[in-house]
Amino acid sequence: MAELNELGRPVFVIVSKDSRTSTALTAAIDRHYQSDFDVETSTWQQGAALLRGLHQRGRAVALIITDLWPDAELGMELVTEARRSHPQARRALLVGAHDIRADGALQRAMTLGHVDGWLVQPWEPADQLLFPAMAQFVEEWYEEVVSSPPQAAAVQVVAKPQSARWHESQDLLVRNDIPHRLIAGDSVEAKRLLEQVGHPRSRLPIAVLVNGRVLVDPTNMEVAEELGVKTRPDPGTYDLAVVGGGPAGLSAAMYGASEGLRTAIIEREAFGGQAGTTSRIRNYLGFPRGVSGVHLARYARQ
Repeated sequence: MAELNELGRPVFVIVSKDSRTSTALTAAIDRHYQSDFDVETSTWQQGAALLRGLHQRGRAVALIITDLWPDAELGMELVTEARRSHPQARRALLVGAHDIRADGALQRAMTLGHVDGWLVQPWEPADQLLFPAMAQFVEEWYEEVVSSPPQAAAVQVVAKPQSARWHESQDLLVRNDIPHRLIAGDSVEAKRLLEQVGHPRSRLPIAVLVNGRVLVDPTNMEVAEELGVKTRPDPGTYDLAVVGGGPAGLSAAMYGASEGLRTAIIEREAFGGQAGTTSRIRNYLGFPRGVSGVHLARYARQ
């Protein structure tokens, strides 16, 4: 992950066989995103080259918008280059609002993982049809690519890169929706942070909390409790106990509580249960474009 100021201005890429579509969509996007994003456009014949060039220049691509593939060869060339040079970029298919023929192509593309969702054409009024859908793509990209700045992070964890504890810490913090930063233990940034808090790098991981507390090689329970994650029930008698905090368990608990029952959820890991670890859920009611497990768990928690 990187900090936003290290990425420069991220880019939206539009690849279309129709230059009028590219021009009109660019104008619409600029009305909303001009202060934070650049827009690059290309024909299908030059789409892969554009993505490759942006990668070579160190530009981060947040979203790639394409219309229906003119042919399988050009489509796969673009998808292959996107996965190679911009693997974290979201990919959206631009489809006609009443184009029934596009349904099959969209379903195949999403099933095969070629695209993450779709945008509708015509897109006006953009505040209703374009920007809400784009905001979902952008939010997912930000969360995957951009780390929390130090002043926004509830905890900074210094750990050996890609070690078991590195991944364990990331899983704990992401699934409990805690703003955080993971810092490689051998980096200059880690050395500077640990010197500030007066701890050597000999014992990792080290968690530095926003309240000034420093935990050396802490257990997950210690980190959770320090960050306010509830690990024990309040005293007293409960009317309903729901075992499992996945979507079904959360729904049951919410409806139980709404009927006036004192309700407890018992979950081993985090809100969302196993579903919270899923990269994309496409069959959950209310999310036609799909939703990541992390986002579904967050909405359920709220």
